[in-house]
Amino acid sequence: MPFSFKIVIIITLLAAGCCGVYGQRTTGADDTPMFPRKSDRNDGARTLRGAMTRLRIEKEKRAYDEMIERAEQIVKISEQLADSADKQNEITQADREQFAALEKLTKKVMDSLGGNGNDIELDPDAVQPPADIRSGILTLKEDAAKMLEEVKKTTRFTVTTAAIESSGVVLKIVRYLKLAK
Repeated sequence: MPFSFKIVIIITLLAAGCCGVYGQRTTGADDTPMFPRKSDRNDGARTLRGAMTRLRIEKEKRAYDEMIERAEQIVKISEQLADSADKQNEITQADREQFAALEKLTKKVMDSLGGNGNDIELDPDAVQPPADIRSGILTLKEDAAKMLEEVKKTTRFTVTTAAIESSGVVLKIVRYLKLAK
């Protein structure tokens, strides 16, 4: 046999062997690598779990920030009502709309804190019906500021009874004033 013929046969056998090796699978039946690298192990599960955790944390932060914003809006609206009460001694339709907005915002803050805005059970001595509209609005302004202080003391990890009670006091006063004539 000539030497060149032997070289051609050897090259043909090597090429056929390479094709067979190239055709082998490197992954198992479930598409996981047969020989995983240390960095590849559980990357998918860890990444998904991490993403879910990050999303949950971001959602909690947004909810906490929204609660703080609502409490600040309550203070702002109560200050506007106090200014309106200084100018006139009766409740206008615009004031009634602001009372409705205050009630809605206070319920949301109370719910965010873990309280229930629908059935408030407070100490009867904690909230007395205001003597007149002007004093009721001034009390509302003071209690709204106290509520904001209590809400700002909370974190997204805590439930504060004082903040829930102060929001309940504000809600009770708003309901008294809303029904006042």
